[in-house]
Amino acid sequence: MRFLMIIIFIFSCFVESNGNLKNENKILWIQPINNNWESLDSIDVKKYYYGTDFGQIRGFVNPPFFKISCLDSLNWVYFAQDYENYCIYRATTDGGLNWETRYVDTSKMYPDHRPRKIYSIAYIKNELILCGADSGYILKSTDGGFNWSKKMMTKDTSDFADSTNTNFSKGRIIKLKMYNNIGYAFTNNGKLYITEDWGDSWKKIILDVSEGIINRIDSFSCADTNAIFISFLSVNNDKDSLVNFYSSFDRGKTFDKIISVKGWYDTSYPRSIEYITRNVGWGTTSVNISKDNNNYKPFLFKTINGGKSWNLVLTDSAFGLSTYSVPYFSDSLNLAVFHGNVIYITNDGGSNWYISKIEYENHPEYNNYGRGNISYYSKDKFITGHGPFIVKYKGNLTDVKEKESIDEDIINTMIVNDIMRINIQEKPSKTLHIYSILGEKLYELTEIDINNLIGKNTFEIDVSFLRSGIYFLRCGERIIKFIKL
Repeated sequence: MRFLMIIIFIFSCFVESNGNLKNENKILWIQPINNNWESLDSIDVKKYYYGTDFGQIRGFVNPPFFKISCLDSLNWVYFAQDYENYCIYRATTDGGLNWETRYVDTSKMYPDHRPRKIYSIAYIKNELILCGADSGYILKSTDGGFNWSKKMMTKDTSDFADSTNTNFSKGRIIKLKMYNNIGYAFTNNGKLYITEDWGDSWKKIILDVSEGIINRIDSFSCADTNAIFISFLSVNNDKDSLVNFYSSFDRGKTFDKIISVKGWYDTSYPRSIEYITRNVGWGTTSVNISKDNNNYKPFLFKTINGGKSWNLVLTDSAFGLSTYSVPYFSDSLNLAVFHGNVIYITNDGGSNWYISKIEYENHPEYNNYGRGNISYYSKDKFITGHGPFIVKYKGNLTDVKEKESIDEDIINTMIVNDIMRINIQEKPSKTLHIYSILGEKLYELTEIDINNLIGKNTFEIDVSFLRSGIYFLRCGERIIKFIKL
């Protein structure tokens, strides 16, 4: 009888443990202050301690870093990893209502038990997921993440550190882009690889151009199965540094030069690139103008002609260590960009930007760690990681609340260049006014010209006459705060 009771007790603990893994989203967590965001899932950092390996405690101590990928509006997956790079893999099949832990501790995959961080993730179809890790390792699951196989893309030690070497500075697969069976992997030491069999085998793309055989690519992007865009540095005969932009439309077999520009500190061209189509692309750079390590200025650019010219879209008048991320996107109109602790969001291809910030009351420490990439699951909605939470953006960019526009300095603020676009549900019967931050009336529009409607319910105002600064637009009872660049 006693033996039977012991068996029942052990079985009940097992059931409870598995139940916790599947229903961890039911632990109590807090919601962001800004109602445009919603916490969907959380890693209970106190739960995941794995005992000891080689005399050291293993497990989460601080909120994790996330690598996230969305297949569609219902199927989302992420890896959560701590500073020691131990990974937990979780998934949802109902748009974030319920989450399931499917794999714990990826360090068990490796013979030396050293963890490899997950740097990139691609949710390709159904149950097929690929991840880029350290030292040239690709992880692949064909059952939705319950089981993983691993392999090195190449055993060429000139590309990657040996799998048993403690030097993991080479071969971090920082970008992984898949188009069904065809995909590209880009590493932190400037190597580019292609697969044509769902990630089972990889081949290095050799960049042989007029500057010679290039051993290190600085930035990479692909717009479709065949279109590749890259940039790299070189030095000309006058000993000037050049940034060279090239494209290939045959999967890297041949490359054509787009443009070469001078200057390591040039603020007219990007260093990191991200293309959405073969013509439309984005780029960022952060320039140390005063040669002070704490005095960087970020720049965000856009091209509409395949990189032949770049237009400045955003910059920050304040200097610091922060920079813009290359945009995450669902299409050429809906994009989001990280800048420090805030997210810039646009739904018109970058003509207007809204600033949104994720904050938790009484938890300022979440701003210092626990981040994730942005992954769109629909045209204008996405999820990301912040603190110990997976959070969903559920805001409406064309419906800015009065309280958020006036009282909160950096929540839901429009970023405007020369043209301001506002969404109106019906033809306004009251005057439109623009005020300075001191309350001075600067602009009055008493009649709405129907020719100024650039789309259904969208009105366009020329604000090029305004100086750079903070302003307010009043349309009836609606007030919108905007920043003129």
